Amino acid sequence: MKRQRIIRFGTGALVSAGLFWPGHHPAWAGGSPGSGASRAGVRMESGSAPSVANQSPTPAAAGDVSSAVGFWSSAALIFDGDAKITARLSAAHGLGRDLSPEQVSELYAFLEALPGRREKNRAGLNLLKNDLISLLQDQTHPPAGLTGTLIAIYRNPAQDPVARDYALQHLVTWYEQGAADAPDAQSRIQSVLRQATRENTSIAGTALLGLHRLITSDSGTLPLAAGNAVPGANIQWDGGPSRFSADATVMNEEISQTALQMLGSANQPSASQITAIQVCAEREIAEALPAIQALAQTGGGTALRISAIAALGYLGGTEQAVLLQRLEAEPNPALRPAIEGALRRLQTKLLKNPALTQNSL
Repeated sequence: MKRQRIIRFGTGALVSAGLFWPGHHPAWAGGSPGSGASRAGVRMESGSAPSVANQSPTPAAAGDVSSAVGFWSSAALIFDGDAKITARLSAAHGLGRDLSPEQVSELYAFLEALPGRREKNRAGLNLLKNDLISLLQDQTHPPAGLTGTLIAIYRNPAQDPVARDYALQHLVTWYEQGAADAPDAQSRIQSVLRQATRENTSIAGTALLGLHRLITSDSGTLPLAAGNAVPGANIQWDGGPSRFSADATVMNEEISQTALQMLGSANQPSASQITAIQVCAEREIAEALPAIQALAQTGGGTALRISAIAALGYLGGTEQAVLLQRLEAEPNPALRPAIEGALRRLQTKLLKNPALTQNSL
């Protein structure tokens, strides 16, 4: 199942959809991440097919032999950087939901491997790895080591930035599924996401939006693995049904403060600032309004301005309605849909409460 990518502000619409997931720290057998050694001992790099002809499939019952042999045939195509990406994707989609541990291990090795010389279509490779990770998430039995593999991909700076970003996105959806591959998986995911918000790349925005999604997806609570604490937050959950809702305010405050810092940081790329705008708007963080209003008028680019304008419809009041009407006179047609959408939202709010101002939100 292909998962949607985290969606940030569009042209005037606030969207927080599901996550798109490509693919991803158990140690490699005989090598480190990206070294070209798979867990099953097959020397490979992404884009090089393993020596499938010399492979002995994992012992299986008579009725499973054909599926086991079929996996190695499909794997040879999936790992072949010279093959067409459509053929590789088709092979990946046919792998099924009951892979053996050895088969899962081979896929982990491919996901962690750096792109080889034969990989000419990097965008296609990222899509292929995305679909393989989605396949692993949809296995009948949670594959051991999936959380660690995703974390390893994110933490490897030599990986393609898109692959690292995808890894974080998959960690969020895997968390939502329960991350049942290890007892401490959820607490590890929380820790990694919080660390990632400190990067000065667009990955920080992905991590922030992921944390925001997790803590708001279940009635404002963020589930924890029993007995584990959120690092740095002094939160402990005893495994009971409360899912630590009493302490969710601690994480909520941290996420809100991170969004404000990201919004005002000169070191963050515009993609992260756009994410921070979205999170501030969805959380109705009034302190963000001055910065967002400034960006709506003189943002670093059209996309950033569009996001800020859209947020004014969620956070603003009468003063922001006047500002939006003034912005309508600008000759930039790309801003118009966002302005019109924000004005409609503000007008609806003001009809319900004519006295509404930004200070009352």
